[in-house]
Amino acid sequence: LVDQEAARMGDRIEETLRPFPLDHSACYTCRVTGMTCKS
Repeated sequence: LVDQEAARMGDRIEETLRPFPLDHSACYTCRVTGMTCKS
């Protein structure tokens, strides 16, 4: 997801402080299994 423009939440931290849909299957899997992007 790093290289996919649609996966970006924003360019600045202020832009990320909003709801963000988990449209990507990788994001959904990480969310329900408790993993993070750092895992």
